Amino acid sequence: MDETERRARTFVQRFLTFNAKMLSRQSNERFYEAHMETEDIEALVALAYEGDKKALAVLRVHLRALRQQALNEGRPIVELPAALYGLMFKVFVDGEPRAVPGPKPTRTGQRDTTIALMVRWVHEGFGLPLYGSVAGRSDPQASISALQLVGEEVGLDPRTVERIWRERQEMLNRSARGPGKL
Repeated sequence: MDETERRARTFVQRFLTFNAKMLSRQSNERFYEAHMETEDIEALVALAYEGDKKALAVLRVHLRALRQQALNEGRPIVELPAALYGLMFKVFVDGEPRAVPGPKPTRTGQRDTTIALMVRWVHEGFGLPLYGSVAGRSDPQASISALQLVGEEVGLDPRTVERIWRERQEMLNRSARGPGKL
């Protein structure tokens, strides 16, 4: 292990020591619950279609508030986004959507974003290559990649970390540019 790899590992280990809860399922769910009410209607509708009961509950609260506001203003009809009308019709006719099997963003979103940020920090801050060579995976003398190092420290295989990186990379690039910048 060279000095750069040792420093990068120490950085990731310290980060995980102080921020381990960011990788837990419970912390992810609390994070999404806290931010769900500020989410736009279309995002909440998409989550509700995927069977997210919390998103459906938040939509119900929004809808009740809109209905009450319309009644207070003397309007009999509430103007809603078309996506919400579609969801209301589906729930009325078919019942609440069932949860789609597989990983849920409310359980892994914050974890995956944290892992992608660690990969970026290790790559940019310590100069480790983002990807290692295929031959390097079996060669102990080969330079370690940022994806492999983070995967080892977090306890995930490099392919899983690579999938997380690919999924989150555009979002991280958007947030680095700032709002409204292309």
